[in-house]
This record gives sequence, structure tokens and C-alpha cells, in this order.
Amino acid sequence: MIYKIRIGPARIHVIADAPPHDVEDTWSVYWSFQYQGDDEPDLRIHVRLDAPPSARAPHLVGEVSSHWRLFEESDHFRMEIIEQVSLKPRHIVLFSKSWDDAMVHVMRPDPQASERMRSGWVLCDLMEPLVQWWLSSWLALRDIGVVLHASGVSVDGRGLAFIGESGAGKTTLARICAQEGIAKVLNDERIVLWREGSRWRVGGTPWHGELVQASPEAASLGHVCLLKKASEEHFVLRSGAGFMLDIVSQAFLPVWSREAMDRCMGLIDGLLQEVPSGELRFRRDPQVARFIKGLASPVGVA
Repeated sequence: MIYKIRIGPARIHVIADAPPHDVEDTWSVYWSFQYQGDDEPDLRIHVRLDAPPSARAPHLVGEVSSHWRLFEESDHFRMEIIEQVSLKPRHIVLFSKSWDDAMVHVMRPDPQASERMRSGWVLCDLMEPLVQWWLSSWLALRDIGVVLHASGVSVDGRGLAFIGESGAGKTTLARICAQEGIAKVLNDERIVLWREGSRWRVGGTPWHGELVQASPEAASLGHVCLLKKASEEHFVLRSGAGFMLDIVSQAFLPVWSREAMDRCMGLIDGLLQEVPSGELRFRRDPQVARFIKGLASPVGVA
């Protein structure tokens, strides 16, 4: 069976002999990201329940301690996704050098785990962190876009990206926009921005925050907004190295590859030059919805 999933510009096929155990639990989150059609995927994931081949003279490329390790071998990359309790690999992934094919070997966790977790595979474990890691790397290496720790909304087909540290108001703004009926929430936690022709677009991802709203829809990106608390609403254009650093700090970066990092920095720099970008200063008040609607209009607000 094949599950076809689209996240932003990326098409992913998950190929398995049996459905995932969490098909009734979390599949609903990913259900809306399914697509129909015969488009060639950007990534094929083959789910395997057998043991992976032994590593052959692996060279460590990069790692995030207790989360993942990436090795390069002669004809492929080998990735270990680490289980957070036992700190043992829960997935061994063999990536093609072109990053368009992944053989995912599901490892057996602690024998004291439930039968449900000791057999078969779980979709949500596959999608995060593996697919999220691949997506941020693929977008950079293909000079397409970036995944951000941000919320995104679509106001009459025009998108806004709200970026900031935890507690800055990303979820609050998304919630107000939804409650006041002025916008469609694409996601309140992680969004994807990508260049399509001469324009930038913003789309949702399946990895939502506390609003539990994740939409596969996308919109033309109108503004990039770094959130700041203030006593009244105002949008102030910003540029320069300091502002770019604020945005970069909220990006999911392909830190394992210098080439991918260089491309990612170039993409973010281009984004901030090509799309109106700056600080959105606002109050946590429903009245901000009117300002957001005006900002999203073709003429914007002063």
C-alpha cells in the first residue's frame, strides 16, 4: 500500500506492506495532507520490518545528541533515529545519495513496551523527526525554501508568517484570526515557506501546536512578521544582519551539511529582500484582527 502525502512543495510516498498501528489515532492529522494523482514523488519511503544491513566503514557526517546520527557510506547515507527513553535506534534509515529514496528499518524497542509498539510501525514516529528533517534538508539543497518555527494564516488567499520565540504570540495571533473569522490557520507551530517562480508561498505542515490545526493549504506570502509585544498595533519594516539572525534562529536548519546551510542562508536572505519583512508590534486583544486583515490586503497598512 502507498500513502501519498504533500507538505508544501514536497510530495512523499510512504510504501508499506501493512497499515500503521496509529492509523485510527493520529492518521487524521495527516489525512488532509494526502493527495491523489500520479505525480512522481520527491521522496519514496519504504517501511521495512526486517533488520538493516550492517554498516560498512561509516563516516560520521553530523549528529544531534540523543536525537539522530548521520553517516556516509560508499553508496548511501545511513541515519539512526534515537528513541528518547532507551537511547537506542528506533529507525535505521538508508538514504540514497540523491535524497529521493529512503529504506526505513523499524527497530524493536524495549521488550517491556506494549505489543502495539513491539510490532509493526507507527506513522507519527516516521513523520517526526525523520520527514521533518528530510524536508528542511531537501528544501535547502534544492534551493526551494525553509521550514520555520512559526505560525501562518491565509487572509483571503494572502499569507502572513508570524515568527518569534516561544511565548511571543504565534499561537495567540493565529487563534484570534480564527476566532474573529478573518483568516484560515495554516499551522500555529511549524510552517514551510518556498519560492515558486518569482513569488514566495506559505503553507501548513502536519506538525501543529496547541491549536491542533494543520492545513495542507498554501497562500501567496504577503508579509514576514517578527512578533513584538506593544501597546498598539504597528508594522515596522526591518532589514540587516540582526533581523536576519532573528529569523534564522527560528528556522529548522540542515546543520549536518555546509552546502545545505549556505543555501539555506541564501534562501532566507532572498526571502527577506523579496517579501515585505519586519516587526509586527501588537496587543493581545481581539482588535488586532482588524489590523491583521488590513496588513494582508494588497495595499497593506501604514
